[in-house]
Amino acid sequence: MSKPTKVTKIAAQKGVAKAAPKVAKKGVVKAAPKAAPKTVKKVVAKAAPKKSAPKGVAKAAPKKTSPKAAAKAAPKGGPKGWKDLPMGGMILEAGNAVNYNTGAWRSDRPIWIEENCIQCLFCWIYCPDSSVNTKDGKRVEFDYGHCKGCGVCALECPSKVKAIVMLTEAEGAAPDALDKAKAIANRMAAEKAAAKEKEAQNA
Repeated sequence: MSKPTKVTKIAAQKGVAKAAPKVAKKGVVKAAPKAAPKTVKKVVAKAAPKKSAPKGVAKAAPKKTSPKAAAKAAPKGGPKGWKDLPMGGMILEAGNAVNYNTGAWRSDRPIWIEENCIQCLFCWIYCPDSSVNTKDGKRVEFDYGHCKGCGVCALECPSKVKAIVMLTEAEGAAPDALDKAKAIANRMAAEKAAAKEKEAQNA
């Protein structure tokens, strides 16, 4: 194996000397810390106004309809329908249910049989919509404008012969609704009495 000559050594040293600064220069240029912050600052400064856009948001906000605005925009004069209710069915003030005709979606109608009523006022107490009218401490006819036909009044009626019977809305609005209700009440009372008699016999 031949020994390296002086020329080879010099050439090798020159090559290293030449290569070293190139690597160093490339590393310095790529890692230069001063160029990046300037570029970032310029980009952020230009992009910030477009993203925030406070003027556009301020102008667009009033276009949204608030619940109060919906309530004010509802038609006046007499009870309102379910379509006039505030957005989301929000209750904006106490006792405002009287302003809306909410009985329009009723499917069943309670029929009051006055002759069977014992004036216990259980129906008045339990009605969730305050649809049982009273006068001089006694109950009178239903407020069908707000009654939703839930049937709680008929369920809670404690009379021996029911004073409140539920009929379908079509049957309840017919002229013979009271007669139908009486017949149903009498049948229910008879069935209840028969069940009690049978229970007593079995005991």
